[in-house]
Amino acid sequence: MKNIFLIKHAETDENNDLYMSQSQDTPLNDNGKKQAKITGQYFKKFKDLKNLIIISSPILRCKQTAEIIADQLTYDKQNIIYEEKISEIKINPKYKNLTKNDFKSLRDTDISVKNFFKFHDKKSKIKNPIELNEFLINYESKRDNDVYESVESISTRLLDFVQPLKDLPFTNIMIITHGGICRWMNRMLINNVGHSEFNGPLLNNKTNCAISYYIYQGDDIYLVSPQSNYHLKDDKL
Repeated sequence: MKNIFLIKHAETDENNDLYMSQSQDTPLNDNGKKQAKITGQYFKKFKDLKNLIIISSPILRCKQTAEIIADQLTYDKQNIIYEEKISEIKINPKYKNLTKNDFKSLRDTDISVKNFFKFHDKKSKIKNPIELNEFLINYESKRDNDVYESVESISTRLLDFVQPLKDLPFTNIMIITHGGICRWMNRMLINNVGHSEFNGPLLNNKTNCAISYYIYQGDDIYLVSPQSNYHLKDDKL
């Protein structure tokens, strides 16, 4: 049996939803460094967290989060594995440096942007989870915009990453990655292709340093606790 801990990177100054995407070299801010430290201290409480491997996206904000957590666990940072397959979901270069307001202003002149907002407008009106699931599966099979990386590309690289996890000679696997990748991996790991994710308690509706916990037993993966960063609550972050 293996424990899998899926963790979103800690806070950066670009976690303000102002831009369509963060740059590759965005560092953690002071609050983010504190979040990562507390997360490492939280894991340190678990006495059986041995035979551990830490795998991180190579992008700076994830790398810094992984290193701070490793420091708290006295885990040799030289042993952190940096994996391109769990880098953030790619955005079309023509939209990459736009603010969200600038992007929104294109909805009447750019067909991909128009279809992007059409999808989100319709999605927001669906309240039934089964209907939402079917809508998302249908959308992903016929997506008519190129704002973000294709479903096929994301699925392929994440499946290539997830499938070998069961053969790793480690009992505890800690994965530090990005919000978009966490959402995709959460739905892939629980074999729920359409629905975005199952959330536990989140602080101020932010997901920085949120942890999803799974058990990998045989060929099956079981969700133990959904994405939550409530371990940060007592520190009033």
